[in-house]
Amino acid sequence: MCPEAPCTGASGHETNFVAFSINMSQFLIRRLILLLPVLFGITFVTFALARILPGDPCFAILGEKATAVQCAAYREREGLNDPIPIQFVRYLGDIAKGNFGESLKDSRPVLQIILERLPMTLEVTIGAMLFSTTFGVLLGVISAIRRNTPVDVGTMIGAGILAGPGAGLCFCHFPERNSLLDSALRPPLLRYYHPTPG
Repeated sequence: MCPEAPCTGASGHETNFVAFSINMSQFLIRRLILLLPVLFGITFVTFALARILPGDPCFAILGEKATAVQCAAYREREGLNDPIPIQFVRYLGDIAKGNFGESLKDSRPVLQIILERLPMTLEVTIGAMLFSTTFGVLLGVISAIRRNTPVDVGTMIGAGILAGPGAGLCFCHFPERNSLLDSALRPPLLRYYHPTPG
């Protein structure tokens, strides 16, 4: 027992850790809940802009020589004559079923294209995150220890440089495939991937 002063033993540390864990969990849950309306709003605005901006998708799909009758039939078949909110609800329903539509460029299911390119995207993304996290934490610790010194200023400049590791990894499309720079910057799996010229 600690009659004259509060106990600061292991039980006190455990209590603080549990309280911290609960607070952090509540914070993350609130952030995730707030993320849903943001994603919904961004999706709707993007969807609506694609239909409000000038241009006729009929000519993009059927070509410039498409007749008015063909375009009218296309809009009716694709539901483009419906109000934008109705189109958006139908779009969300298709996404929920895993139907992302068909690529206008490749004439293939969009989901199939995403799955094909997902491994390369994850490799570049994870590489950039590991690079940023490792050096970011290191520079943060150094900056905290040497606060308000030239070292602190240097670490802040370094942090700004760390904002673009993904851009460096994107040299995976460097034109000289056999060059030393290409071999150094292209992630391992991407060294065996070369986009088909369009």
